[in-house]
Amino acid sequence: MPVMMKPLKTERDKEKYKMWLSSKSRHYLTCILGNFERDEKRAQPRYKNLPLRIELITKEIEYKRKQEEVSNIEKRKRVKGELRLSRWQLTDEVKEKFTPIVKEFINQVETIDRLSDTPLLTIDLSDTELNPYTLENLIKVLGYENTDHDSNGWQYDFWITMRKDGCKTLSIEGTGAIFELKLTEKERKENVGK
Repeated sequence: MPVMMKPLKTERDKEKYKMWLSSKSRHYLTCILGNFERDEKRAQPRYKNLPLRIELITKEIEYKRKQEEVSNIEKRKRVKGELRLSRWQLTDEVKEKFTPIVKEFINQVETIDRLSDTPLLTIDLSDTELNPYTLENLIKVLGYENTDHDSNGWQYDFWITMRKDGCKTLSIEGTGAIFELKLTEKERKENVGK
């Protein structure tokens, strides 16, 4: 005799029935509930203990609905978290971590005399949470503008020129082929802001 047809006489029968219900999908249970509700209206119902069966199925459907709701909320949280941690968004955490480093580098660039023979200053930001896009956005927050962007093609060597009135020009440089990323000062002799 199928589980749906067995009478629910003892507590053990009810427990077995609950276990059987828990193994079924919410959609399947909803279909069974519809059958039971139609059968209940018949003059001679085919199923025994219909009120109890309907009650147990209704509880199981509600439980599964809540579980699916919680699962969907968790999925949305994970997706939002993944998007928030996208390498293409400048998160507050990355901004807090790298703003002092970039500001210190800019201060060093600004203190060097334009006619100095010291090598151009460079800070290597490869293998960090920054990429060219987020580094550019971080420097824009500090008042600089992107005035030129150039790349060489398949190697994806890139040069992004950043300028700010009254300050020396900076360049974001690197290559996508090996994920190199550097912030450097431009040539000093031409390095005068607008």
